[in-house]
Amino acid sequence: MSLDAVMVWFSDWGGIIPLVCLLLTRDKKTIINGIIAVVITYGVSDLIKGLSVRPRPFEIGQASLVGEAAGGWSFPSK
Repeated sequence: MSLDAVMVWFSDWGGIIPLVCLLLTRDKKTIINGIIAVVITYGVSDLIKGLSVRPRPFEIGQASLVGEAAGGWSFPSK
């Protein structure tokens, strides 16, 4: 299995790992804090993407496409 395949898997399914860990605990406070953290993280990420609108690297020839093309804007990395 190539590293590209591993990263495509994590892009598609990697979010399940923290969810499973969260659900394995029986502490309600931990579960609520985890859910709040996910919501805040998603919101901040979307806000940053919206403020720094830029095309994805493969669209402008700076990278090759490994998996399926995602829609929307690219998250800034620089």
